[in-house]
Amino acid sequence: MYNTRAESVRICASVCVFAASTLLFVAPSHAGKIVLTVSAGNPIGTAQKTPVEVDLPPGIGTNDIIDLGGLQLGYNVAKDIYYVYKDDLELGPKEIRTFNVELNDVWVISKKETDELRKRSLDLAGKLKGKKDYETAELLGKQIEKNLGEIDASQAQNSLAAGAKKIQHIKAYESDLLVMKRVKIDIRRVENMVLALGVDPGGLVDDSRIIAPLRRNQESARPDARIVIDRIIVHNKSPNEAQRIPLRRDLPPEVKAADIQDSAGLDVGIDPRNNVTYVQKSDLVLGTNATISFDVKIKDRWNVNGPRIPALQASASNLLERIALKGKFTSIVDRLHAIEGELDDISKEHGPAEFNDKYIEYYRRQSDRVDVIEQKIARIEAALRPIEVGSKLGFNLKPPSTKSTWLVIYIVLGFLALMSLLFFLSWFGRSKAEKMEDSPPPADEK
Repeated sequence: MYNTRAESVRICASVCVFAASTLLFVAPSHAGKIVLTVSAGNPIGTAQKTPVEVDLPPGIGTNDIIDLGGLQLGYNVAKDIYYVYKDDLELGPKEIRTFNVELNDVWVISKKETDELRKRSLDLAGKLKGKKDYETAELLGKQIEKNLGEIDASQAQNSLAAGAKKIQHIKAYESDLLVMKRVKIDIRRVENMVLALGVDPGGLVDDSRIIAPLRRNQESARPDARIVIDRIIVHNKSPNEAQRIPLRRDLPPEVKAADIQDSAGLDVGIDPRNNVTYVQKSDLVLGTNATISFDVKIKDRWNVNGPRIPALQASASNLLERIALKGKFTSIVDRLHAIEGELDDISKEHGPAEFNDKYIEYYRRQSDRVDVIEQKIARIEAALRPIEVGSKLGFNLKPPSTKSTWLVIYIVLGFLALMSLLFFLSWFGRSKAEKMEDSPPPADEK
């Protein structure tokens, strides 16, 4: 059973209009940290209890939370974000209470990171000096420097320390991240040029910051997927009378109607507004202080990395064998060994056994990590192609120069011209002989 507390709190908050909560972003007290101020106020003259809940910004994970400031942390399954809350907060007459939630500032591209990319670009170009691709690498290097300069300027101008608003700060980061993506694409191009020469580039640029989760949610679960039970509990708190309680549970966005193996007597529907699958029962009546539960059985769309991990391990091992034949790309070998270690660590992990919001959160984050590894392996696979181009039976064949190419062309043309001349002379001599044979004999021979 995953938590539906968030939905009930929102309903209560909409009824208890005399209570309010707000979220304010204030400047960081030191670099790398921002403070979210959650305020709850009681506008009336008598004490009351009220729930407080505020979503944290997208992109914030559990490792990015420094201090909850007295609130509790929850996870919103539908939005895939975290929130802070406090149930039944007791406020005195006209009281306003604030909670300071401290977070790491994850919307920053540091000068250290851009400087490392500058150095990386120069180092790679240095490996190409004197080679035919050096001019191209230089041009790419100038574009890389231009883009990195734009990122540095934007980050400095839109930093919280410089007085930028939170929305401005985040938007600048998202815009700069697109520029960073172009920078890393250009660096990968230069890496490929170095690899094509049979030279170790000294590693491959790390693009994990710009790798997006793959999110395989378009189709139904695999036929052999295990079954999880989503337990829905409904309770009539009235001690005096039976109540008709309309029941509707929106299932997590990964779940399709075909994934429901047993609806436990509930009706299954799909909301056309957001394409979310749900179960409902409109005629549910419960007696006084009664409780009923429904065990909805659905295919597991989250704990799905078991088969993926061995497949990725096999891919990494295969790449190691291929690169080992070259014998001189130590940095890529080291990267593949690191990937094997990451996969081994994930294979040994044990997630929650009970299906709930923590179960969904855990396996979503695990899938994100496996997705990053999968895309790293794909990058190494792509990096091997320029190494293997022109290689046959273990011998690296360098492409011919322009001068050599034209020399070969001229030799072929000369050979064809010579053969044509010989053919013409042969044909001409044979035709002359045949003509002499066919001519009539002289008159004195008759």
